[in-house]
Amino acid sequence: MDISPLILLWLFIIFWSIYNLIRSLLTIEYQRKLYKNYGLTLGLISIIIENQSITKWINNLKINQQKFYYLQIIYNYYFRLSVIISYLLFPYALYQISKSLFYANEIQHLFNHFLSFKSTTKTNYNGNNNNNNNNNNNNQFMVMFPGLTLSLNDSIYFFLSICICSLLHELGHSFAANRHSIKIDTFGFQFNFCLPLTFVSIPMEQYLKNNNILAKMEITCAGFMSNFLICLIALFCIIINPMSIFFTSINNGLLITSVDQSIITGLNEYDIITKINNVPINNQNDLLITLNEISKYQTGFCIDKISTKYIKNCNIDQHQLSLSNVYHLNETDWQNYYKLCLPVRKIIEKTTQFCRQNIDCLNTYYGQSQCIYPIAIESKSIRLLIIETDEHKMDKILYWGPPIELIHAIKVTKMKPLFSFITIDFYYNVETFFRFLFIISITMIQFNILPFSPLDGYQMLTLATDYIETKFKFKSKFRLLHRLLHLWSAIIIFMYIFLSIFKIFNHHY
Repeated sequence: MDISPLILLWLFIIFWSIYNLIRSLLTIEYQRKLYKNYGLTLGLISIIIENQSITKWINNLKINQQKFYYLQIIYNYYFRLSVIISYLLFPYALYQISKSLFYANEIQHLFNHFLSFKSTTKTNYNGNNNNNNNNNNNNQFMVMFPGLTLSLNDSIYFFLSICICSLLHELGHSFAANRHSIKIDTFGFQFNFCLPLTFVSIPMEQYLKNNNILAKMEITCAGFMSNFLICLIALFCIIINPMSIFFTSINNGLLITSVDQSIITGLNEYDIITKINNVPINNQNDLLITLNEISKYQTGFCIDKISTKYIKNCNIDQHQLSLSNVYHLNETDWQNYYKLCLPVRKIIEKTTQFCRQNIDCLNTYYGQSQCIYPIAIESKSIRLLIIETDEHKMDKILYWGPPIELIHAIKVTKMKPLFSFITIDFYYNVETFFRFLFIISITMIQFNILPFSPLDGYQMLTLATDYIETKFKFKSKFRLLHRLLHLWSAIIIFMYIFLSIFKIFNHHY
């Protein structure tokens, strides 16, 4: 586990410990004054703030139909569309959240442990399971808990996303209630241990007096519509990053954003890698494929016999094979009985052709050139990489080591900032924020759509049942379906809570 999440977790624990110590010293009368003057309620692990100014603003909000006629039309159709989209998403979201639960590895292991199979059945199951393993992994849910599963930076994105999604969700309910002349009681903010949330209180008397079922559906579904719009906006900003206007795309090569100098020297930040072993590198995919190919096959150099005579032999020493400009090369065909210790830079000057075997080499003025390649005595995974960068670097960078380490040593991108005061991290931080915003919005839709009281999905199912009973008079069938879905949602919520706790403890302890 990283140090930063542990620090964040301990900060939460220290904060709530000091908070409860101060709360225990406050008298009941003083706490009543805090609520009366500031709308502040102090709970054991929650802080609630009721904001009267926002409540009055929402209740007094009215759109002038004469000045903003078309805006009023859009406003009305927006809430009607929210009902259609929410009820279309209802079965799909319920299916997805159930599917992700059953495809969790812990649930699969639990089923395999308690269910008995015959030996042939086990063989067939394991064979099918290996084929579908990747598909199941894609449907698993991720537990996001600041201080445990999220780093310090990711926790900031998490808090901001929760605040935005929760705020717009409750504002959607409030505006829909205001549209049907229902005044809300309170609009406030609540901080529960590590979750910043927003809440709105709608008076039940006014809500129940309204006999228009479609109006009640609009009020209930307005929150889903807000999260749905957030998903669309976040997805658009992930595909087209808003910060791209401050960056330009590199046509040839990849820009280095950070480099571990302990693994490779000579490369610096803002250098542009153009070629590796004479293979053009234009994107991240080219880099991964090239390094993967180099790690599989040894790459050599085409050089003729005459050229090797001008390169002095040296004694074989294993220590010369690591961080030196002199590398150990083996001539595969015409000098099988001894080895040469050849300076790599002189080899590069004599040839520009790479090879894997002798047939890859061409004839020269001095005869058939041979393929000679570097060999590391200490490890078979070590390769020689010749890295070419942009024009201001005259010498090629030599890397002697496993190609997989180079992937971890450097971070690259296709984007280059237009201004010096803008860092490349800013581009990816914005993208990460929108990814968190998208994930939190999807999660809120799936969780809130469960037909379990007091979630919005329960009210949606109740209103849909009342509407169908009124229109078609299928009372017994839909009431039974209502109860079954309510029971199923309770099981899903219980299993998610249990599985989340199990995953956190199993991962960190």
